[in-house]
Amino acid sequence: MDATEYRLRPDTLAMTPLPLTPRLAALLRAIEIASGEGNPPSITALARRADMTTQRIWNWLNRNGFVPLDCVPAISRATGNRVTCEELWPDYDWEYIRAAAAPQAAEQGVVTT
Repeated sequence: MDATEYRLRPDTLAMTPLPLTPRLAALLRAIEIASGEGNPPSITALARRADMTTQRIWNWLNRNGFVPLDCVPAISRATGNRVTCEELWPDYDWEYIRAAAAPQAAEQGVVTT
């Protein structure tokens, strides 16, 4: 889903003082998804699903407005890939990374999508 098609809830938008960019919108949407439908947005819910600290995600929301490159796959997986790596970091060649990882994953018996 394109981030522009998704309407963030007002309580989610209030989580950050930064101007809304496509990357920040993707992060906020990841928070909403991880929190579960009908629940208030929770940084902690995303942190638990992505196996990282709440403080780390808070810093992204309040300091730089985007997920660091090395954390993008974990955030995407935490949302069940409903927020894609391409949405979180659009100027990176994720198809190349996936193609390069596929042979190694096959050797280890991991199924990639």
